[in-house]
Amino acid sequence: MATFPNLDAALFSKLTNDNGVKTIVTARVYSLFAPEGATMPYVIFYEADGKIPNTCPRDTGDVVYRVESRATSLAGGVALHGAIYTALHESSLTVSGWTNYALTCTREMRFPEDLSGVQYFRFVWDVRIRLSKD
Repeated sequence: MATFPNLDAALFSKLTNDNGVKTIVTARVYSLFAPEGATMPYVIFYEADGKIPNTCPRDTGDVVYRVESRATSLAGGVALHGAIYTALHESSLTVSGWTNYALTCTREMRFPEDLSGVQYFRFVWDVRIRLSKD
C-alpha cells in the first residue's frame, strides 16, 4: 500500500522559498494556524478537500489546499495575495516519489475582518494539487 505524500511540507517549501512571498512575509508561513500574536502579514495553509480518486491502476491524488494571506492593510493584503498566486498558479511542487502534474489556483475569496477592534484583510486561494505516483 502506497503512502500518500506530505503535501504540507511541499507547499511550505514552495511558499517559503519563493522570492515574491519571502520578500513580504519573510518566514511567517504557517500550517493550519498562526501562533498567537503572530505579526501580520502572514500566510496560513491547510488541506480543505482531498481524495485519492483510484480511477486508474496508478496511485493518484487530487487535493485542494486553502492558502490564506492576512494583512493589516488592503495594499499589503493585495500584494501578498498576488505573490502567492504568482508562486503557485500553473507551477509545481516537489514531492518525493510523486509527479505533481497540475497546480492551479481555482477559487479566490476576499474578506475584510475585525479582530479585537483592529481591521485586517484576509485573502484566500483554493489551490488544486493533482499528482500521480512515480
